[in-house]
Amino acid sequence: MEQIKSKNKITKIITNANELTIGTLNRCEEILKDPLLSELNRNIRIVQELSNLTVEEIEDLPMAVLIQTVNIIGSSNYNLDDSEFRNEFIVDGVTFRNRAESKEDISFSVKEIFTLRELFQKSKHKNMVTIASVIFREVDIDGNISRDLTTEAITKRNVFLEKMTLDIISPYIAEIERSL
Repeated sequence: MEQIKSKNKITKIITNANELTIGTLNRCEEILKDPLLSELNRNIRIVQELSNLTVEEIEDLPMAVLIQTVNIIGSSNYNLDDSEFRNEFIVDGVTFRNRAESKEDISFSVKEIFTLRELFQKSKHKNMVTIASVIFREVDIDGNISRDLTTEAITKRNVFLEKMTLDIISPYIAEIERSL
């Protein structure tokens, strides 16, 4: 996270993969694809998503600060190589897990591959939450990972949208890309 001070306010800007949620990534992709947005509105909305500023605060910034902020965002590489492997993710007291014990151990069952292939072909980013919901599943009281890959079960797991960060899901996405 980088910070810029302007008008006695500290602006925090997301610059690392461990800060960028799947939900934020999805919203940024939609903003970038929106042909109806002007360059100014596109930049304002991206800055809003990746900072702690409101649209009104962004519109009131000196132009130099907006340019500096956009440049920081543009130069952020969200480096995933340094990400620490995680096979467990806890949301609101519910544990979600993948069976892999390391990045090298990531693999998918036939059922998972076919489910993921269908989702991945539609759009990697748009369905990132759904992909995460196939990869990470609830753990029952006995420590067993759910095997339920029905549409209903996957939809219930969409708690990942705002909470899972890019660094957690990226090793799995890389393996999916190699597997498909």
